[in-house]
Amino acid sequence: MKKTSNIVLFLAGMLVLLGAGCVIHEETRTGKRALGEKAKDKYAPLKGYRLKLDMIGNGVLYAGEGGLLSFTLENCGSKRLDIEEWFSNEADNIVISCQNYLPGMTTFDPGAWVKLETPPRQPPWRFPLQLEPGNKVTVSKSLPFVNNLAITPGSERRYFIRAELTLKSVTAASRVMVISVRNPADKQRKKAAPAEKSRHFGR
Repeated sequence: MKKTSNIVLFLAGMLVLLGAGCVIHEETRTGKRALGEKAKDKYAPLKGYRLKLDMIGNGVLYAGEGGLLSFTLENCGSKRLDIEEWFSNEADNIVISCQNYLPGMTTFDPGAWVKLETPPRQPPWRFPLQLEPGNKVTVSKSLPFVNNLAITPGSERRYFIRAELTLKSVTAASRVMVISVRNPADKQRKKAAPAEKSRHFGR
């Protein structure tokens, strides 16, 4: 009977310790990370950094071919930047907002943006990103709606877009840019025409 009482006391003591707010650790690709009441503060905003987010290329896409856009994130500061919350699935680090570029428009409508948000890949693995001054990382993101567009050969649909980081510790947003979506049959015509440049607008 005494042995049974000791076991009960031991188990009760363990329950008290567990209920006293001990920190749980989760094993991830980046090592152990603490969870609990203060997990929301894990990725506190960093200070004293300068980041630039820019689109690569001329912004010409073709209907039915995935709508993949690429961006560079550059450390324009004088110190190395460590971004611990960086998603290992690169596309999860940015979100693209979009609006129609209609005939007669000369600039974008600040109130017409549609944010094309998608949930991060599960599980949301993190892999710390280190950017030395002047270094860049390339991030590609798809515009799924491009696959469903029907474009007449020789014509195009145009959109204003902008990209921004989805992170809490650092922020960066691209300039507003114009992309065009064309029929795949127009690729040969593009090869024969002079190279195009993407158009930039204000933020």
